[in-house]
Amino acid sequence: FTISACPGLKYVSFNNQNNQELEINLVGAPNLENVQLSRIITTNITFPSKANWTTLKELNLSGSNISYINYDNTTPLIRDYLDLGQFEDLEYLTLTDNRSILGVKCANN
Repeated sequence: FTISACPGLKYVSFNNQNNQELEINLVGAPNLENVQLSRIITTNITFPSKANWTTLKELNLSGSNISYINYDNTTPLIRDYLDLGQFEDLEYLTLTDNRSILGVKCANN
């Protein structure tokens, strides 16, 4: 599933998606503000590049196994924390029943 050339898209939800083979590519939506990925099985998700995506306000990873974010097809780094440092306006982060994330890095503001 690929989203391309959608700069006006603000909200996307894949809640309850149960296809482990599904690849989600959101690179073409650099102005996303709300991303809902609760209770999904896949962890193969590519987000817009860190340099171009700063608009995120709400992220829900509840009940998923997502433990890192792969930005713009760069080599994903498996880390001990979720890197959300570029999102200065992040207001809501929901991680209920996500047992993969051990820490979160946020903006220093």
